[in-house]
Amino acid sequence: MRIATLAVLVCIGVRSTTFRGLVDGIGRTDALVYVEAGVCAFGHLDACLLPYTASPPAARYLRIVLTQPVPTGCRNRVIALIGHDLRHALEVAERPDVIDVPSMTERTADVSWMQNDKRRPGRSK
Repeated sequence: MRIATLAVLVCIGVRSTTFRGLVDGIGRTDALVYVEAGVCAFGHLDACLLPYTASPPAARYLRIVLTQPVPTGCRNRVIALIGHDLRHALEVAERPDVIDVPSMTERTADVSWMQNDKRRPGRSK
């Protein structure tokens, strides 16, 4: 999927109040989030927030990757995947002390998706 297509899907996604809230929330931080097609570091997921952050003086950079081939037949599914990982990006972006991979791992240890646990929605901790 081309980058332009992903940009269009993000523009469509912001029509949703929830999606827009995620984008606005990230916009209130110093983080910039890139959404791109590629290979998810975890191999078995359709999309992921990579455990990577770069912190030049002005901003922190986060990357969301949609595993190729990105499904093109159902744009709503792709928008949902982007929205899901925007939520994770916001959780990191709201923590200004997360400036690199070690601090991302350490400071977000209380967030279950960073622990790579096997819990499923609906199960208790």
